[in-house]
Amino acid sequence: MGLPPRGAERARVPGPVQEVRPGPGGGVIRFSRSELRVTVAVNGAVFWGWDGASPEPSYALAGRCPEPDPRAVLEPDKDGGWRVVAERVTVVISRHGAVEVKTPGGVTLRRDLPPRWWEPVDGGAARWMQRSEVAADARFFGLGGVRPGPG
Repeated sequence: MGLPPRGAERARVPGPVQEVRPGPGGGVIRFSRSELRVTVAVNGAVFWGWDGASPEPSYALAGRCPEPDPRAVLEPDKDGGWRVVAERVTVVISRHGAVEVKTPGGVTLRRDLPPRWWEPVDGGAARWMQRSEVAADARFFGLGGVRPGPG
């Protein structure tokens, strides 16, 4: 499943968690080949972005980003993963980079598989893929800043 390789390319994934840095509303989880920033805002909005992606500019916002929720905490989860726990939402990050957004009661609203990308062996631009799964009645807005992809 996913994009078929073209020519001589190396498939890449984030790899296992190497380091975790708590920050306002969440923090940064560094994997062996990539890093993920997760922030939960005071209104329950969630931002997550790979490899330096920023929440602004965002097509989902009319103005500035809401402030990070100072009560949201980045803490260890099961099986080597991490989670950001806030009053309105929990964001679960697996040890290999899958991201799940859950209600406080544990109902999964969205699940993103770890990103995958292909780098040409001889150099050049990488191609990447991100796969998301959402409930039939879920609503998610905005792509945030558009970047060429992780890696």
